[in-house]
Amino acid sequence: MGNQQVKDEVLATTYQPPPGTPRGTQLFLQHAKKPPGIVDSPLGITTEDHISAMKKSKEATTGGRSGLHVGVFKANSKVPALAQLDASMCSLSNCTGCSYRGAQTCADVQLCKRSGNTKAEEHRTICVSEINSNTNFKLIGKQAMWNGEQAKVLTRDNLGGRKGMRPVEVSMNQRLLCNLIQGKRGQAVIMSNDAWGCYDRIAHIAILLVLRHLGIPHPAPLGLPNQARWIMQFS
Repeated sequence: MGNQQVKDEVLATTYQPPPGTPRGTQLFLQHAKKPPGIVDSPLGITTEDHISAMKKSKEATTGGRSGLHVGVFKANSKVPALAQLDASMCSLSNCTGCSYRGAQTCADVQLCKRSGNTKAEEHRTICVSEINSNTNFKLIGKQAMWNGEQAKVLTRDNLGGRKGMRPVEVSMNQRLLCNLIQGKRGQAVIMSNDAWGCYDRIAHIAILLVLRHLGIPHPAPLGLPNQARWIMQFS
């Protein structure tokens, strides 16, 4: 259930699962231990990282329910004081573990998988979060991937989000493998799994353990000043 003491025990491989825990769960918990080469990243977001992220953001990106457009934050990144303010707002949330009210809700948008097909069950539902929250999530994910890359703990088949690698290479490698099997007149079985509805079935505690596994630290249990609590409540 996200208990801090239990999470620390899992990362240190001292946690003992209760009787009856499925073997798959036990294996996952064993592999969730923190690798020896992983060093925790700082919780704060630097102004330079925020500006760099805003430069890469596309104007066509859809914002959340507040209506704030990505252009607002891109414009802020051009002004040092405003860029520092936006970065500090993200850092405040990361360092305290408190989420802003605006980040706790999102807008569900349905996209057509195939042009002309308007059936609701054939649409892809995506969750659109606020621009600053989405940017913060990306920076955290980028730091986690960088930590894993530095410690050489990422798997060989993890091609997404890595420098010099692209997910499209998975299709190319499969095509080359099929050509090789055909050329040698060999036999093979290829299984392609489609994680149907995977975004609706993400286990938050499992993702949290993976992030801790890759060096994203837990926020310090510090009391918030009254000003910080006010910002969290009304932002």
